[in-house]
This record gives sequence, structure tokens and C-alpha cells, in this order.
Amino acid sequence: MDIQIKSHPVRTKKEIRYLGVQLDNGRRFGAHFEEVCGKANALMVALRALLPNINGPTGSVMRLYYGVCESVALYASPVWSKPLLTKSNRNILKGPQRAALIRSSAAYRTVSHAALCVLTATMPIYYKADLRAEIYELTKMYQREHAELQTILWEG
Repeated sequence: MDIQIKSHPVRTKKEIRYLGVQLDNGRRFGAHFEEVCGKANALMVALRALLPNINGPTGSVMRLYYGVCESVALYASPVWSKPLLTKSNRNILKGPQRAALIRSSAAYRTVSHAALCVLTATMPIYYKADLRAEIYELTKMYQREHAELQTILWEG
């Protein structure tokens, strides 16, 4: 659908990218999760090529490897943590985490996501997204209250 703004045609879209986050018209973030998972998987393949094949990487290197992939997946998580409540979105996001945990723990590919999280002492990624959103909200609330207190002290 096209609309006119001051004689300039503007094409509407169902999705738009803003600051690295795919926003869709229903705020479901399905396209964002698909894109992020693709990025995380590509990053895992690229990092895996850098690691030695003989004797394998050490545990600290594998934790770093997992941390990089997790950071890519959790970018802007306070924005999209609420739509993550649907099971389909959680399953999309669990894929790259499971793949990274399999590689970092040298487990068999048939091991479940829950077992991998227990084995590696890692929280499921959707809980981490909720935690980051909660921390963001608490920080925002603290900053607001601190600003109000500073205003009261300044005026008083």
C-alpha cells in the first residue's frame, strides 16, 4: 500500500529494521528471532573454523565462544522479551543456544536443551532475556526516583 505525504509516495511495509531489531506490524518479533538465530548460527560456524581441530579447545575458550553467540542473540532483549512468551518464539530462540551448548560441552546432538542447560550450568536463553528486561526496568525506575530525589534536594 502506498500513501502520499506532501506529494511524495511512501510505501508501507509489514516489517522494518530499526537499530538492528526487526519490527513487524503485530509486534510478534518472529522475523527478528529468525534473523538473530541465523546470525548466531553463522557466527558459530565462523568461530568454529578458527578453533583448533586437534585436542579441541579448552573450557574457557568454549565458554567465550558460547558467550559471543549469546550476546548476538540477546541484543535488545528488553524490547522483545514480552513477545517471547509464546512457545513458538521460545523454540526459535532455543535453537542457536542448543547448538552452541552442544559445541561448547562436546555433548551428543541428541541431548535435550534442558539437559544441556543443566550440564553447562546455563539458564535457558528466554529466562536470560526476561532477566535483562527486568534489570532494565528496575534501572529505569531507580534513575527516575534518583532524579526526583535530586530535584527535591536541589529545591529544598
